[in-house]
Amino acid sequence: MIIIIQCKDQIGLVADISQILSAAKLNIVSMREHVDKAESMFFMRLDVDGYADEALLTESMRQILPAGALIHVNPVAEKGLW
Repeated sequence: MIIIIQCKDQIGLVADISQILSAAKLNIVSMREHVDKAESMFFMRLDVDGYADEALLTESMRQILPAGALIHVNPVAEKGLW
């Protein structure tokens, strides 16, 4: 599952997001983040293992992220071998 987040920067975002993923029993495989200091914007891309309902996960994120946050949860289908 790939999760993309874009929102206004604030202290504790990484901790809050990690806590939600842990509560959902999702394991972070890869995480990249960037803060545009000039615009005070936070960007994050996560690759996580496990299953979670996309709508519930998005709503959980929306509750802890700043207003106007963009959240995209994309389940990654397994690639079949020919």
